[in-house]
Amino acid sequence: MGVPGAATVHANSAVEALEKLTLLPLLAGRNIDRSFVAPALARAVDLVVHCARDSAGRRRVEEVIEPTGEVVHGRLVSRPVYRHDDGDIVRPGRADLRRVGAPL
Repeated sequence: MGVPGAATVHANSAVEALEKLTLLPLLAGRNIDRSFVAPALARAVDLVVHCARDSAGRRRVEEVIEPTGEVVHGRLVSRPVYRHDDGDIVRPGRADLRRVGAPL
C-alpha cells in the first residue's frame, strides 16, 4: 500500500517506536484520533528495526519486529522476528541475531 520507503524514530525499543508512531499524529488535534491512526499504521508498516549502541559505542541491530496488521485496544499488535543475543558467540562477518518468531 502506498509508496515504499523508510523512516527513523527515536525510541528505546521497536515496540515503543510503533507506539510513538501511533501517538504523535494525535498531537494534530481533534480532527484525528487513535481509531484512525492505528489501523492506518498497521497497514503501512512492514518491519521495525531497533538499533542501539554496544559497550564499545558501535551501533548494532537489537531487534526486528513485524506488525501483524491487527489493532487491539488501539495498539498495534506485533511479533518478534529477530533479537540480539549477547550470549552467542558469532563468527566474524556474520550478524549476531537469532530467529525468534515469524517466518520470512
